[in-house]
Amino acid sequence: MGPVTEYLGFQIIRDRTKRTMVLHQLPYVRKVIKRFELEQVKPAKTPLPAGYIPQKAPLDYNATPGTRQRYHNQNVSIYVESN
Repeated sequence: MGPVTEYLGFQIIRDRTKRTMVLHQLPYVRKVIKRFELEQVKPAKTPLPAGYIPQKAPLDYNATPGTRQRYHNQNVSIYVESN
C-alpha cells in the first residue's frame, strides 16, 4: 500500500529523515476560492498582528442582503465540506 499521502481530505507530506510531517488542504482551498470567484483577491497574512484589537461595527451598519448571503454561502460551504 505504501505511505499515506491523503486522509480525510488532508494531504500528508512526511520527511522521515527530518522527522517532520506537514498536513494541508491546498486542493480544497483552491476549490473554494474558485467557487466563490476569489482568484483575483489579494491574500492577507494571518494570524492577525500582535496587539490587534477588533472593533465593533458602527451601530448604524447594516450589511446588504447580497453581502449577508455571500458571507453565509462561504461559511456554510467551508463548514459542510470540512465535515
